Amino acid sequence: MKRTRVQHSLRCAVSVGVLALAGLGLLTSEGLAQTDDPVTYAKDVAPILQANCQLCHRPGSVAPMSLQEYEEVRAFAPLIRERVVNRIMPPW
Repeated sequence: MKRTRVQHSLRCAVSVGVLALAGLGLLTSEGLAQTDDPVTYAKDVAPILQANCQLCHRPGSVAPMSLQEYEEVRAFAPLIRERVVNRIMPPW
């Protein structure tokens, strides 16, 4: 089955959120197993970005790109994933 562009983009964004949670130590394999709710961008990913990324990743700030809108996050999902997995971001 071929995925649509929207499905692929949503999957990337959700993956970024899950990786961000794990990278921040806020999500473990046990945490994933305890819920039956599907992970969504609005419910799960956006709050993580708001709390941990958007202070710097917004227009006019020190970070090189904005991560305030879904489309912005989607465009940088592979880079965000790599930076979080390798613990380059968040910088603390």
